[in-house]
Amino acid sequence: MNCLPAVPESRSRGYTPGRFSFNVRGGRCEACQGDGVIKVEMHFLPDIYVPCDQCKGKRYNRETLEIKYKGKTIHEVLDMNHRRSA
Repeated sequence: MNCLPAVPESRSRGYTPGRFSFNVRGGRCEACQGDGVIKVEMHFLPDIYVPCDQCKGKRYNRETLEIKYKGKTIHEVLDMNHRRSA
């Protein structure tokens, strides 16, 4: 997602492309490690996954979600289908 680091607000904050990866620290939600869900271990039953209460399933922290490209956050851009994002 190379367009988000180029946004003026992103550049003024010193954000790099890594900020917009949910695989590394910095931009991801640390409560769920960028998964968007929390695993709840159920003894004697299959584990369940619930939306992260910090990021509400968006995978990124608040500061990262403040950056917008064409009015959309990184979560909204990644949630779009390929045709709509073009």
